[in-house]
Formats: sequence, C-alpha cells, structure tokens
Amino acid sequence: MTIRVASFVSPLNQFSEGYKDECVAYGIADIYFCGPPSGKPAGSAQDITALADKWYKAETGALASTAGLTLAQAEHILTSLGLSFKVLPNTIDALKQALSNEKNPVLVTAPESSFFDIGLGRVPYAWNYTQYNHCIVASGVSASGNLLVRDYANVETTPGAEREYDISKIRPISLIAVIPRWKKNQPFTFSTEEIQEWIELDRSIPQNTGLMESWAKARRAGYFLGSPTSWEHKGIFQGKPAILQSYQFAFGVDIEGQHTFYDARGYVWRG
Repeated sequence: MTIRVASFVSPLNQFSEGYKDECVAYGIADIYFCGPPSGKPAGSAQDITALADKWYKAETGALASTAGLTLAQAEHILTSLGLSFKVLPNTIDALKQALSNEKNPVLVTAPESSFFDIGLGRVPYAWNYTQYNHCIVASGVSASGNLLVRDYANVETTPGAEREYDISKIRPISLIAVIPRWKKNQPFTFSTEEIQEWIELDRSIPQNTGLMESWAKARRAGYFLGSPTSWEHKGIFQGKPAILQSYQFAFGVDIEGQHTFYDARGYVWRG
C-alpha cells in the first residue's frame, strides 16, 4: 500500500535563482505550505521560494552563501514558523515510523551519494556528488516499501516532483519529523491506554491540557515519559515564565505554547 502524508507543490527547483545550498530552507518552506494528502497545498512555488530565501539569508547572511544550514539553524526556523517537530534517531526504522504510523513529512539530510532514484536507476545528480550532503523531504512510502521524496535538486527529472528513492541505500545524518500546520486544525483524541496511563498515579490530575496532548504525541512516537507526578504549575525555566509538569521519567515545559520534555539525558521531545 502506498502512503502519502501530504500534498505538495510541483515543480519546485532550488536552483531556479542560481543559488545552490538552500535545500534545508526549501524543505522547511515546502512543508510549511503543504496540504492534507487528499487536499491541496496552501501556497505556490513562488511562496515557497520567497520563504526559503528569507530564512536562508537570515541564517547565513547571504542568499549566495555556500554554508548551508546546521541542525540548530533548521530547528530555529521551524520554531520561528510555529511548526512542531521531533528530531528522530538516525535510523531507517525511525524514518519509516514517522511516515507510516505518525504520517508526518520528514526532513532527511544524508550524503548525496546515498540518494538513489529508482526510476533513473542511479544517483540523480550530474555533478561530483561524492563530497556533498543534501536535504530532501520524505513524503511517503511506496507500495514496494521504498521512500517517496521531494528533491529540489533532482533536475534530471522534474525537480520537486514525487520520486521513489531506494530506502536501503540512505545513510541519514539527521532526520526531523515535522507536523504540518493543517494538522493543528484537527481535534486530538486520547486513546483509552493514554488516559489510563495519565491517571495511573493520581486520578485528580486534570486531563485535556496542552502538555497532556504533547505528552501523548511523544508517547505515540515511542517516548514513554511515565505518568504525571504533579499538576501543571507556573514557574521559571531558563529565565523565562513557564508552565511545568513532572512525570515519572521526565518533566515537561510549556513556554508560550512551545512544549519541550526532558529526561535525565536532556531534551527528548518537542512538539
């Protein structure tokens, strides 16, 4: 069965203005304007290009910069745009889960040499790609189990069109699952198991709070934070007013609607 997690604009060429290193910015902007799988994108190729240019220039200082974007810069752009996201383990299993179970698009950064276009029968770049990394958007899973992608540098075909890449060859450097804007308009429903775990230690702790929803989303992604051990309460976190809540294995922080959960090792989930 083929899985598509969103609808996207096509064509979309990151080289249309002559700049070459905006792949991360293009991916973020593309997801920002994507629509439901059975619907339509919320913007045009011009909208996506303008947003990518704006943020790439803001982060690097110049559109012609060859610096690319770091993981921290990508996270900063996503947060600034109000997009919830999760940094995944760099494994193919985590990538498949985000697409098949959570059905969210994923920013995939990997060596260009590991992107193999099945339709072309080769790596889809005409230059010496062995020294470069690249970012594409994973947009689904094909019936054969391979990756459906959006690649704005694949000018051997129609750039930004849906392509099938060999999932077994990809060597992820970073994976960021992004929750599209249109999903925020859908009501969130807690499962029976989530409610039971939430009230396991204290049935009086309120349900249907903002942190509970993010807690449940983390749980669905495989991050089990444990039952809450405190009510939500106001406090200060890293010098900022925040809403805090403790759990068996972590604690949650809400700063102006941005939810982050931490365990003993540090940050584990943002959404």
